[in-house]
This record gives sequence, C-alpha cells and structure tokens, in this order.
Amino acid sequence: MDNGLPLLEIAHIASSTPGAPRYLNVAPNAAVSDLDNIIVLCPTHHALVDSNWEAYPAKVLARMRDAHLERVNQALDQSGAPTSRLAEALGIWETERKNASEEFWQRFFAERPEALAIPLEGKAYTLLSKCYVGGKTLANSGGNILDFLAQHAGNCALIEIKTPAAKLLSATAYRTNVFAPSRELAGSCVQALTYRDSLIRHHASLTTSTPDLRAVSPPCIVLIGDLENEELSETERHSFELYRSALKDVRVLTYDELFRGVRMILDATS
Repeated sequence: MDNGLPLLEIAHIASSTPGAPRYLNVAPNAAVSDLDNIIVLCPTHHALVDSNWEAYPAKVLARMRDAHLERVNQALDQSGAPTSRLAEALGIWETERKNASEEFWQRFFAERPEALAIPLEGKAYTLLSKCYVGGKTLANSGGNILDFLAQHAGNCALIEIKTPAAKLLSATAYRTNVFAPSRELAGSCVQALTYRDSLIRHHASLTTSTPDLRAVSPPCIVLIGDLENEELSETERHSFELYRSALKDVRVLTYDELFRGVRMILDATS
C-alpha cells in the first residue's frame, strides 16, 4: 500500500466447497485447513488464480508455494550465517583445542575469516591467505609469504598464526622471577615484523597487481598459544604480560582469548 505495508489475503490451494476454484471432493475439511494447503497472495493475484483456475491448478500453486518457502529459508539461512558460522567455529575450537597442526589452523581461518574480527577491531575486511609480501632475490627465489593479510578500507593488518599448542614461555626461568618468551613466540613476532618491513619497502611494486592495497604503518598480529592450558604461574604470567605489552608494532593474542571473544559475541546475539 502507499504506506509500504503489504496487503495480503489467505487463499486455499485446494477447496472443499463444491463449485469453488480447485475443488477437491476427496479433501476433508481438516486437510483443506492445513497449513500446507494455504498460500498467501496479494488481492490482484488471488483474484487471478481463482478466475483462471485451469491455468493455476492446485499442483501449480503448491509448486509456487514450495519455491517461495525455499527462497525464504535461504534468506533466513544467509541472514543467520555469521552467528551459525561463529558457533561452528567455537565448536571446532572446543574439540580441536590441542591440535598442533599449523596447516589445520591456517585452513580453519581461511574458511572462517569472520573468526578473526576481534583482533581486527571489528573492521570490515577482506582476508587474503598465504600472501607474498616481497623479498625475492634477483634469481626470483625466496620471498616472504605471510599467513594472512587483512585488508580494509584504510589500511591492512598482517596476521601470523602459530598453534594453540605452541608454548608462550621458555621452560626454565631466565633469572629469578623472570621468564623469557619461548623461541616460537619471539620468532613469530620477529617474523611478523620482517614481513611488515618487506611489505612497506615493496609496497609500490606490490600495488601493481593489487592497486587497492594500503599499508600505513600496518599492525602485526600474532596468534599463538593457549593461556588456560599452559597454566602459567603468576610470576610466569607477569613475565608474559610484560613482554607482550612492551611490543610496539605487534599484538600478541592467544587462542583462548580469541575464542572467549567469539563466545561473548554469540552470547550477546543469542
């Protein structure tokens, strides 16, 4: 109507009234009133199918109704997809928490990029996997291959992933009450910074193939370890927090922190 509201009428696909359009004398009243026998039409088309019932027999209206229901179901599935995909991601995390395969987690995030929305501060982004960020020799060998590049309107972010099984700290104390970062943690941070430096230095040549690539002091994110499973002492946790808070261009996030954020999103939207 003029105010935008739909004007709809309930129609029976098959009628139990003799002489009515699409009359089926074998259909009991209960079946006629069943929801599967109901189709909702605008007044114009309600009149059309009733006045031209030979062109619109019951089986044709039933097919039209089924097709419409399928479109509605697909729309509902798509509108609920982010939440259901996050729930699926959370379920996989809970069963694969100790999975030490980096390739598994690479594939996991490549297939579910929305799971990385929290470290990317909720920005809309395009997640690119296994990205070349420069560094080849004149012989066209080598080159820096980043796990993920998250590109959004104003900038990009470099993401290096390890596994939740990777240790965060060295097994023994460096000094009394001081624990050094593990080789895996320190190495991944330096690796991310190396890739960042390569991306900035080769930005001009990289934009030849990716003209929309922007790299304005892009942040680095390292996803590694599982604080809950590693069960650090207070002294060890203090050393870890001192280390990661002192990093200037790298943000270290653990898997359990990431998925606690995912759970918060699901709880807020459920």
